[in-house]
Amino acid sequence: MGGIEQALSHTAVFRKLDLAVLKATASAWERRNVRPGQVLWRDGTAATELAVVESGELVVETWEKEVGRVRTGQLVGEGAAFTPGEPRTATVRAESQASLLVLSTQALASLRSDGSPLYDFLLDRALDSLAARVGETGTRIARMSAGHESAPTRKDSGGSAFKTLWTRAKAIASGGAPPVNEALLFLPGMDLASDAVVARIASALQPRLVPAGQALFLEGDAGDEVYLVADGVVDVLRNTGRGRAEKLASLHTGSLFGTGALLLGKRRNASCVADHEAWIYVLDRAGHDKLSGEAGRVWREVLMAALGFQIRKADGMIARLQGQLDQRTEDDFRVLNQAAGTIEAFTIEDDDDDSEELFSDATPDSVIDDDNDDFLDG
Repeated sequence: MGGIEQALSHTAVFRKLDLAVLKATASAWERRNVRPGQVLWRDGTAATELAVVESGELVVETWEKEVGRVRTGQLVGEGAAFTPGEPRTATVRAESQASLLVLSTQALASLRSDGSPLYDFLLDRALDSLAARVGETGTRIARMSAGHESAPTRKDSGGSAFKTLWTRAKAIASGGAPPVNEALLFLPGMDLASDAVVARIASALQPRLVPAGQALFLEGDAGDEVYLVADGVVDVLRNTGRGRAEKLASLHTGSLFGTGALLLGKRRNASCVADHEAWIYVLDRAGHDKLSGEAGRVWREVLMAALGFQIRKADGMIARLQGQLDQRTEDDFRVLNQAAGTIEAFTIEDDDDDSEELFSDATPDSVIDDDNDDFLDG
């Protein structure tokens, strides 16, 4: 067994991967030594590679603050490597002398063309990593906007069997759900996919008619579904803990939300309520896992691009804010609300006015639950 091949086989992240796959792809990697303090990649620069830490330790920084460490056996840089031209969302430097096994984005593209299982393995790892980063960013935004006060959760008020039957009857009477293909084509990179791939992904999504005022899910709920708006409007609401819910965003056709629950099983970080009657397409974890082959790769790459967009946009908003919380102006908090809405969903809409609106009497009763002060990331 060769040097790089042996190093890969002994790396924790690849333990579940077939040795034959590592042997077949070992030549795509190169070893690189870095000295203490050396910067590997800077925030905002184009991503041209990912790496595995063979030895040593790396520090990850955003907004000029340490947000994590990458140690021996872990992947780094995979979050941006799967989308051509994707800028880095963090700076990575060596904390100590380190040895890395590096895979260029060109080599990654070759693995994709060859249909290598290593590509699919790395893509899944990258998707989970980026989804976790989105969740962490959402948590940080919530803390910045609320100070030490946590965002409380709420409980579902439920619904009657009659109401469910009535909703289904209305759907039949109206001619059924709108085609999902149009909404899918709003997602980044989906327009480059073949008709057959789009059709395969569309077949995995299930339509759901949501009456005006009904919640798809509530802040703090468990779940494993991702949602795509096909028609109508969905509001993203967060409980302020003062008997009121603040609207973070309004989602329209082509908006995608709920990825944290789908990929990581995280509890919902905000509530999503239909502002008008809405058609939503739903994909649960089982359906996600069944999407394989080219359709599975395209779907996961689309999720990567959407999550990357959310992080970049939210980071850009947060970068505009300076000073301590008690020095911030009303406009600063408005930007934080916009950033919170951005991190909750991928959407092409940019409705600045929505982030200013507060709901009290207009908020569904089920949105508020002041008895629980725990902040649940998702």
